[in-house]
Amino acid sequence: MDKLETIKHAKSYLEKMANGVDPVSGGALDGGALAQERLRKCFAFVAGILDEAVRNHGLISLPENDPASDAAEYKLVRAKAPFSLDEEQKSRVAVSESPILPSAFVKNVNAAVDLDRTEKLTLTAVNKWLMKNGYITESHVRMLVGRNVKTLTPRSFEIGISEKTVPDGDTGMMKTQLYFTKKTQKFLLDNIDAIADASKRSGS
Repeated sequence: MDKLETIKHAKSYLEKMANGVDPVSGGALDGGALAQERLRKCFAFVAGILDEAVRNHGLISLPENDPASDAAEYKLVRAKAPFSLDEEQKSRVAVSESPILPSAFVKNVNAAVDLDRTEKLTLTAVNKWLMKNGYITESHVRMLVGRNVKTLTPRSFEIGISEKTVPDGDTGMMKTQLYFTKKTQKFLLDNIDAIADASKRSGS
């Protein structure tokens, strides 16, 4: 069963539950938790969204402005898939010969992805994965108005992460700034699937 057929199948189940029918047995849902009026309305609402997605080739309508406003205008938008990078896209990511800021690396990765269909890779996701695996850590720097900054660990050198002392843009105080060398960039691209999977689980 392909994805479209699965969506249609799920929609039919939700429609039946919205009408108080057990989609498996065909019997009534009377008396069970799924028969509650609030849940039945929810089933009907989600079934309507799936139906719209099927009819509009994956597009659903979302408000362009305040959805609570009576004047809210709706447009069709495509529900985005979680971030992922296939081999062809990975080959298009620009890898800098000189060290670059982590944010620049993330920007280069996102430039190779169709962001109309796929969520962005976030710097938060990259940092979380690096910290979880011991490649960087976070230190509390009191002089920077109590700010947390990312710093090196003994494992940072394994993958080529370097650092420089630079002035903070807000305070002018000197701080350490991490940089991703070519080795770091290639290492992260080799592990991009693990980073994406961790991001999906954490919602970052």
